[in-house]
Amino acid sequence: MRNWIKEQLARAAKEMSEEMKGMAKHGAHEVAAMLYTGSGFVMYPRGGSRDDPQVKPVEQEQSQQMDRDI
Repeated sequence: MRNWIKEQLARAAKEMSEEMKGMAKHGAHEVAAMLYTGSGFVMYPRGGSRDDPQVKPVEQEQSQQMDRDI
């Protein structure tokens, strides 16, 4: 029983540590944005990878449309 509790606490501590690192990274981005732009707003991606094949065609379409407009 004690080993199980230790394992659970170690896993919880690891998860909390990872979450805090992510929060610190976001906070650093917001502070930098505030220093350079005067606003702390930073638009973060929704959690997909940048190489998502479903996203690329839309981005390519938009860039092609922008090229045509210019």
